[in-house]
Amino acid sequence: MTRLSRIEKLILSRDFDDESPHFYRNPWALRCELGLGEGDAWTKSARARAREIYHLLFPRPADAVLFDDVMIDYTFDSGEDVCLGPVSDAIRAESARLRRLFRYYRRWRHSVVKNLRPQTPQDFDVRSRVICYADGKPFGDEAIIDDEIGERGFGAGLVSYESECVLWVYDGRGCDAVFATPEAMLAFYDRLSPFFLQYDAAEMARRREAALDVCEGRREKRLLVTGFEPFGGETVNPAWEAVSRLPDVVGEYRLEKLRVPTVFGAAGEAALDAAARVRPEAVLCVGQAGGRAAVTPEMIAINLRSASIPDNAGNRPQDEPVVPGGPDGLFSTLPVRAMAARIRAAGLPALVSYSAGAFVCNDLMYATLHHFRNTGVRAGFIHVPYLPEQAKDGAPSMALGDIVRALTAAIEALDE
Repeated sequence: MTRLSRIEKLILSRDFDDESPHFYRNPWALRCELGLGEGDAWTKSARARAREIYHLLFPRPADAVLFDDVMIDYTFDSGEDVCLGPVSDAIRAESARLRRLFRYYRRWRHSVVKNLRPQTPQDFDVRSRVICYADGKPFGDEAIIDDEIGERGFGAGLVSYESECVLWVYDGRGCDAVFATPEAMLAFYDRLSPFFLQYDAAEMARRREAALDVCEGRREKRLLVTGFEPFGGETVNPAWEAVSRLPDVVGEYRLEKLRVPTVFGAAGEAALDAAARVRPEAVLCVGQAGGRAAVTPEMIAINLRSASIPDNAGNRPQDEPVVPGGPDGLFSTLPVRAMAARIRAAGLPALVSYSAGAFVCNDLMYATLHHFRNTGVRAGFIHVPYLPEQAKDGAPSMALGDIVRALTAAIEALDE
């Protein structure tokens, strides 16, 4: 079996975000300016600078071409990678655009469609990746670059195993170089820096420091913490009110806080988009559980959507799966018992819960756990009580400051 390079492993994993703009969606990416001047001079300089960048990054011709916006309908129910001949009947029938694409690249021995299996119906159009291997036969790399500059291309990214990068020329304005590792990005940072936009100077410097932190072991652990917007006619949600007031650093973790919509599917999408940018070691989602008197770390999420009230987009699914074909249940990968114990040690009520419901809280918990299975990124969920101003007819509640203290204590227990 052929051993995959690190850039291939990244491309074929869900950790890699192959949607444009690539610069914003991948942490070890650098953006370069191409066209300078106006008119013909702009186009000429764009071609020349793109080729110069290409030859800096590629010591030899591209090993593969990756297409960033291809949708392959027929792989929807498949759990396996699909190996294709140079042109398969299924792809030939897909669309006129794909027919032109496959006529254009006749030189490869084979291609692979990587089926990532959708997390939600909204994930349908980004689940597959097509990578086409050169197998020692040149693609005509400079012609590909010229086509992308002239907006005649197919969203092609050139792949180098040796440099561990993918180069996307998105048009004459610029290009993105996405690297598999921070070490690979640092190896080319200084050589690419003359091509950086002044507009990007601060962000480029930040990425360089982040890469150095990782390489030198200086990087802080990152925790993505989400809280829901109000729903069900409420004007506040204690989840977001508390999350937004958490310290920026708790123990060894730097917190990245995110407000998510109370909408089936959309909450998970927002959290996973943020996680792709933040690259956290753990994800903690927080939601409101009206009627509960204690803070309750959740033990399990179930693969079920069943709403007694509409979400904030008017959706009211009944007995639908969160992820079609997914496991019936997924256990939290956070230390829920230790979290509950730490909250109680802070003098606040806490219990381990064995039901996150079937509304958007459970939907988000299941989506994050499913996405991060077998990745090393831990995920889980905590429900918090009403705020006093929400409680009616003697319903239990908790002061906002106490909820903040409880969440802080739970985060302090993450590594127990």
